[in-house]
Amino acid sequence: MWAWKHLQPPSALARLRRSLSQLVVEPWKNTRSRTEVYSCKDAHALQLIGMELDEHLKQKGQWDTYERHVVELTEVLTTMSRNGLPYSAEKAKAFELELQQKWDERFTELQRVVPDELKPSKQKQGYKKVPKDTAGLVRRAFRCLSMI
Repeated sequence: MWAWKHLQPPSALARLRRSLSQLVVEPWKNTRSRTEVYSCKDAHALQLIGMELDEHLKQKGQWDTYERHVVELTEVLTTMSRNGLPYSAEKAKAFELELQQKWDERFTELQRVVPDELKPSKQKQGYKKVPKDTAGLVRRAFRCLSMI
């Protein structure tokens, strides 16, 4: 988000990428088999990049914006997380019932509006044998593709 709003690609972004790539001299992603080396190099690279970004923000006059939108907001969000949100089981249940009622009403309306021929069937090709209990079933004709 920061790069999108404050840099004018491609030249400014390319300059930043070049200056950051100069900080990390040798690749370290291939040292995964030696976890202690990988961990140290990864942490070191992140530290160097972070310091370079700090300097870049200060040079561009964006440091105060970063402090306000990242640092101070993080403190507020941390406090909010610690405090939590009020929760009422009764209100949650009432809301669940309200949503279920709305869903049922809309589903019933859709069932009324959509013709039976367009509704999906559980058996895409129909029954092979007529079931013993046909209560609630509707006889439908299926088009046979080989006959078309």
